[in-house]
Amino acid sequence: MGCVHKSSAEKLWLPSENGIIRKHSYCCNCGIVKTTSQGKRLGYFINALAALERYLTSKGFKFSRVQKRLIVKKLEEFEIDDVYSYSFKMQKEIFIKVVREFTNLRVEIIESFV
Repeated sequence: MGCVHKSSAEKLWLPSENGIIRKHSYCCNCGIVKTTSQGKRLGYFINALAALERYLTSKGFKFSRVQKRLIVKKLEEFEIDDVYSYSFKMQKEIFIKVVREFTNLRVEIIESFV
């Protein structure tokens, strides 16, 4: 389990993902800078995985329970659920990387479900 983030009252001027300088909060406990974009919770990615599974089964490919379980466990290890420090873009990249690790799917196919 990660840090229970508590935003600081003071804010730092830092570049955001699009390069614009903005004020960012940071966690008083661990020092992680809060992302300016809103990430998604783990359930969003589990739903995307289920949609991907339905698509693959409809095309005649096998997607085992073990693969799904390993993907979810790996996502939990990355603490992808931490919307304080992960932007949706970063979460999406991690999701694609993890799914590709356990399947032979092209990036474009995985991206279409996220």
